[in-house]
Amino acid sequence: MGGSGTLARSGQVKAQTGETEVVLQLTRGGRIDGRVVDARTREPVGSEVFMFLDREEGSWSTGSQQGGFSFEGLQPGSYDLSAVTADGRIGTVGPIRVVSGAATEDVVISVERGGYVLLRYKGPVDYATATIERDGVRLGSIGLRPGREQQFPVPVGEVTVRLSAYDLTTSTWPPSLVFQRESKVQVGLGEELEVFFEVED
Repeated sequence: MGGSGTLARSGQVKAQTGETEVVLQLTRGGRIDGRVVDARTREPVGSEVFMFLDREEGSWSTGSQQGGFSFEGLQPGSYDLSAVTADGRIGTVGPIRVVSGAATEDVVISVERGGYVLLRYKGPVDYATATIERDGVRLGSIGLRPGREQQFPVPVGEVTVRLSAYDLTTSTWPPSLVFQRESKVQVGLGEELEVFFEVED
């Protein structure tokens, strides 16, 4: 999705086994620079910053020890960013438009206390991914296995949790969707709500 250099990833190229002279075309990557601050004091806050490109599954992250963060080598597109602190404060910003060879600077993510969702899953697939959103902006993604639970901090208000599972038993890319479920919950300050997905065989 992105990288630490100044070039973005190439487009997808199909090649047969043994084929030679396969050409990957790279473009100049974009960059996002910003900082994470406390919503009340406006002081810099150390956190983990997550980034999502358009509607792709998956994310990547970077640490923000002194509040500042930077992502380089980004392919053009619209990005959602979220920041989560060690004590559970969370904030989001997006969508942020990135263009080739340009920097988007001084992006500010304000974090504040909210609540938590406790995610549980029971179903036929050994691994599924839960994506958490608020107002169409992604907060994060987390892996779920049957019989286990994961806690994730969320802002106060309505939150959407979308559970997806893909067939990873074949070499086909992108993998085919096995199932997808969605749940909306209203989370209050300091509240923890369980979101349980039960998927039949």
